[in-house]
Amino acid sequence: MKLKIVLIIIAVIFMSSCTLIPCSSTAGLTDLDNKVSKKELIGNYELDDWTKKLIPELKNSNSKLSIKKNGQIEITNIPTAVFNDFLHGERIIDKANGTWKFPQKSDANEIITKMIFSLESESNNTVSFWKIFSQNGKLTIFIEFGDPDNCTAARFIKI
Repeated sequence: MKLKIVLIIIAVIFMSSCTLIPCSSTAGLTDLDNKVSKKELIGNYELDDWTKKLIPELKNSNSKLSIKKNGQIEITNIPTAVFNDFLHGERIIDKANGTWKFPQKSDANEIITKMIFSLESESNNTVSFWKIFSQNGKLTIFIEFGDPDNCTAARFIKI
């Protein structure tokens, strides 16, 4: 009897994990049919309405993302939580700079990024994979952050 209860508890824990159940953060996004080209990816992006409605840290944000052809990235007015979950709070990074590239030997629509930003005279950096989707025919950069079970992501749509 005790073994049965333990097995039920374990099953409930696994079934309630966001890593096994698709996250709502990809709602309205569609996979791209072909691998995105560098030319298509380059440009300016802004947060989409879904992100502003559902992510408290980004509710009133006017964050912008710029992907440049020389392999550089710039993000302005972004909360610290997007880059580093340990930097909680309402702090906003005025500008973060970094680099991007497509992963080698991969058909996935994603880019590898390395972002560097300063916070309280301390330099921070982070490396991550950003996924690329389509939303209403426009490229959308999908940046997951925080606990994966919370299904949080910043979604930047091309403007």
